[in-house]
Amino acid sequence: MILKTFELSKIKNDTIFYLLYGKNEGLKSECINEILNKDIGKVYNYDEKQIKDEIETFYENILSDSLFENKKIIIINRASDKIYEI
Repeated sequence: MILKTFELSKIKNDTIFYLLYGKNEGLKSECINEILNKDIGKVYNYDEKQIKDEIETFYENILSDSLFENKKIIIINRASDKIYEI
């Protein structure tokens, strides 16, 4: 489903994947903050280059389970289609 920024309240709590794109960095930051306010969990921020350089660490962080957290939020900045294979 494609939503405009003013329709973010329509996002259901069981959504597991968001794709934000565009040139307006401030608006994307606001959307991320609004999404983060809904979901409480550990937040991991990565750049595509960082993932490629440290792929083992990336896999460890996303695949490990925690006794105290039930959700993980992974934010990948500056991603391209090259990240798809990972």
